[in-house]
Amino acid sequence: MTSSWDVQPPGRAALRAANGVAATAHPLATSAALEILQAGGNAIDAALAASAVLCVVRPDMNGVGGDGFLQVVEPDGSVVAYNAGGTAGSGAHLDGYADGIPNDGLRAACIPGLPDCWALLHERGATLPLRRLFGRALELARDGFPVSADLASAFAEYRDRLASVPESACVFLPSGEPPRAGQPLVQLDLARTLEAIAEDGRAAFYQGPTGERIAQAFAQQAGGLITADDLRAHRAEEGEPLRAQYRGHVVTEQPPASQGHILLQMLLMLDPLDLCSWGHLSADSIHTMIEVKKLAFADRTAMAGDPRVVTVDWDHLLSPERAARRVGEVDPQRAQDRVGADSRTINTTQFVVGDRDGRAVTFIQSVFRSFGSGVVVGGTGVLLNNRMGCFSTDPSLPNVVAPGKRTVHTLNTYTVLRDGELLLAGGTPGADFQVQTNLQIVTAMVDSGLDVCAAVDAPRWGHTQGRRVVVEDRLPGDTRAELERRGHELVVPGPWARELGCAMLLSRDAGSWQVVADQRRENAVAGF
Repeated sequence: MTSSWDVQPPGRAALRAANGVAATAHPLATSAALEILQAGGNAIDAALAASAVLCVVRPDMNGVGGDGFLQVVEPDGSVVAYNAGGTAGSGAHLDGYADGIPNDGLRAACIPGLPDCWALLHERGATLPLRRLFGRALELARDGFPVSADLASAFAEYRDRLASVPESACVFLPSGEPPRAGQPLVQLDLARTLEAIAEDGRAAFYQGPTGERIAQAFAQQAGGLITADDLRAHRAEEGEPLRAQYRGHVVTEQPPASQGHILLQMLLMLDPLDLCSWGHLSADSIHTMIEVKKLAFADRTAMAGDPRVVTVDWDHLLSPERAARRVGEVDPQRAQDRVGADSRTINTTQFVVGDRDGRAVTFIQSVFRSFGSGVVVGGTGVLLNNRMGCFSTDPSLPNVVAPGKRTVHTLNTYTVLRDGELLLAGGTPGADFQVQTNLQIVTAMVDSGLDVCAAVDAPRWGHTQGRRVVVEDRLPGDTRAELERRGHELVVPGPWARELGCAMLLSRDAGSWQVVADQRRENAVAGF
């Protein structure tokens, strides 16, 4: 068995630029961010522009009716985290989900968190008016944009689901059939909603006509699951990220209710081990990373929940002493049949922006599964999320559904700082396997010395369930054979598996930027 893995594909390299850079999942979002940077805006301004455009051009992945999580790294190395995961409505009682939490319909939706995130972020650090920052998104929603190949594929795959909701079909199946690649998609109601937010901020969404229509839809179709009072009361959260030391670096992650703590737990367990001598892509390294991932996910299930409701001693959970004890549970020669992760199809988009002053934003946003709940609220163009699916219906678990509660959230971003200065800022879509993609990139660079592009391009392992693990077939043949000998049941989808993420990564070095985007999905990188 041989491997096709070298270091990276011929001619592949990170983009280097001194003044500003952006990497997103769509060329129009990347160009919107770059336009703002070139006009003198900072990374926060550019991130807001990209975020709004992505809501227009990738409705399968994200939208105004979804959530957003991000970290901002200032030029002095200080880091601020923003969590904008929507809460369950006041009508979201456990007994209302006796038959489980549905994937579709209004009963699957939490309060949208992204619009309040925009408002808070703009207030804290933007320099340009929101109308200017949303200008390109408004234009694309009002006048239309050519549907990309990936979006056309998503429309075709979810045609029947969208067709079952008249308001959604009107927006996304305007001729009764899924738009093909290159055909224009116009979203006039969404343009009006974005314009109202640009003029009047969060109130336009949560209290104005848009909020009234959302509340009316829930009153008529979902028994008042989310009310007008629920919408008015919703707020995004701003604060300190979680931190952990890894080989002399400081790694920051989203605080709860994000499950970003899983990345930090895995790094802390690996810190005492000599991954460098084991070798990048060796069976020893990958086996150990898979097994510590299982332990960290077990902690999430047992302990994590909305921090306003569930108390966790994070100093203890993220202590090197606990990590050293926990990694002792790993059998170096045998895969364990421990708790897995969610294998359901999730669509999310992540992007990064850096400005001329050295400020960086790493931002992830989502409607959870593809096209969220499938419901567009009439007259608003707002496609609602189905994030209720992240709650548990087991009353013994801390993440059990309850009114006004935030679910444990898959969305997370990370940064790596060295000597108080930014080294990396990144993230990836990919549901529960976001954290292990992030783990592989951080360890590839810190332990194995790979550059930013090679770390993103390296063969990847991903979703695990018990002993089952998804690996790309570019993984060295002897590594795969040894993993199987140790009891891992390998699933091999191909050389560049879309389901293993779409990492976007910034690196800061010698006063200039390197930026790279994953080849596993559509993306675009630009700088100047």
